[in-house]
Amino acid sequence: MKKYISKLFALGSLLFLGASCENDAELTYLKEVNFPADIKVAPSSTIVLLEDNAEENALTISWEAVKFPIEAPVMYAVQFDVPSDITGANAWLKATRFEVGEDVLTKSFSGRDLNKIATDLGLPTNAANKLIVRVEAQMDRKVFSN
Repeated sequence: MKKYISKLFALGSLLFLGASCENDAELTYLKEVNFPADIKVAPSSTIVLLEDNAEENALTISWEAVKFPIEAPVMYAVQFDVPSDITGANAWLKATRFEVGEDVLTKSFSGRDLNKIATDLGLPTNAANKLIVRVEAQMDRKVFSN
């Protein structure tokens, strides 16, 4: 009798283990998310920062909404950096970042704002300099514009 109970228990265990492996989990993949178009910067020409126009709007950046796989608000931010710091392992680490808000698709900067950004990034005063700008969209992950 003991012999039959042991065999019955072993057979039941095999059936239980076999039944638990029938359904394989379906793999899910993270869908690719990108900016639909390049950002727009106005004016697109050289900006001269003067004390006389420091409070006026000197730069406006706009972009199209980024579509994530789920419907939820997208948080946007604008980043400024110097051309030498946007490539390599430490790319954009020293960038100056400004949060714009949820589902906001434009940000304006005054001459005073741009002057502070340039000095914070260590650019020399009274000289022509270049700044690189990009937009960050964040929901479940961060996506950057070109």
